[in-house]
Amino acid sequence: MSLAQFTGWLDTRAVGATAAPQGATTGAMGVETLTTMLRVCLRENGSFDSLLAQGEADLAQNRQCAVEIAERLGGVAPGPAGSSTAIFAALDDWAPGRLTRARLAATERDALVTAQTTVAELRAFVIERDLLPAAFVAGECHVAFQPPFLAGPFALLDAPGAFERADLPAWFYLPRAPLGVVRRAVTGARPNQRAAADWRRGWLSRMSPWALRDTAAHETVPGHYAFYRALRSIPSLAARAFRNYATFEGWAHYAEELMVEQGYGADDPRNALATRRAAIHRDCRYLVGLRLHAGDLTFDEATRFIMAQTGMVRSLASGEARRCLADPACVGYTLGKLRLLRLREDYARQEGAHFTLRGFHEAVLALGQLPMPLIRGALLNEP
Repeated sequence: MSLAQFTGWLDTRAVGATAAPQGATTGAMGVETLTTMLRVCLRENGSFDSLLAQGEADLAQNRQCAVEIAERLGGVAPGPAGSSTAIFAALDDWAPGRLTRARLAATERDALVTAQTTVAELRAFVIERDLLPAAFVAGECHVAFQPPFLAGPFALLDAPGAFERADLPAWFYLPRAPLGVVRRAVTGARPNQRAAADWRRGWLSRMSPWALRDTAAHETVPGHYAFYRALRSIPSLAARAFRNYATFEGWAHYAEELMVEQGYGADDPRNALATRRAAIHRDCRYLVGLRLHAGDLTFDEATRFIMAQTGMVRSLASGEARRCLADPACVGYTLGKLRLLRLREDYARQEGAHFTLRGFHEAVLALGQLPMPLIRGALLNEP
């Protein structure tokens, strides 16, 4: 009974969160508080306007790249004005047909196999290209579907902690097909059929082989899994313990693009398209997070912006907008990636003929979860 009451209360909160933001954005921090938060939490000293401009430039670049890939696949007419539905059709139309339970179950089985295979491929690719030390990609990383207490729309990695001494396995969790099973078990209520179909379409697009390869690079190797492995060998307890959002998520986002840059999955352009779509998704988090809290967007406008840019279904897009409102530090994905790419360019110039990608990656990871400006100062001897 208590669990049913709590679930009902959560439903009322969720309904309120969806309905309230039709007008002015409730919960917006304002520009001054937002930039203070970014300065204190991420050590990011850029002005609001400069941060906004960087995000808009990255979105334009990623969208142009996506259009070019879609043109090669024959999925969109030439030009940057193609709709997201047309641009990403090659990713979303991979398994047309009615979304029956049998089909969703079969997709789950296929996705699990694809993810397991991809993790092994990524390990071998990173070692072959000498991008990281073998110790950073070694160990056990199991693939499974999220247990009910971790259920969510996106994949995640559950890795041994920074201070764990035993060599325990990590778990790369995929989201299950959204069937509303948990809610029915608790309350006996059936999910809204239209909303359920929306969620299922969104889930199906994330279970495509190309989306899964990008997700695996982010969550496992060379992304979060490699980051955690490196973290446990760092002498500085502070660098291990105090997570900086832009460093942690920026590294994983950088890892996705690194794989495409180095030629992983180059035999199929849809792999690069999936990575560009993921980058556009993070650009949307970045821009919506800034603009919602500045009062430049309503919640509904933010949701529609995410849908227009990514082709994401409404239920997921509104969830993303809520996350941006509740967690403005999610700008760290794009912010951290951009800072890493700039640092790599400057570090390569400094090191000259001695520069290697592995050397750069080791140098960054040796500094743990320090804010990106501190990592930059340490590697470039900047104050």
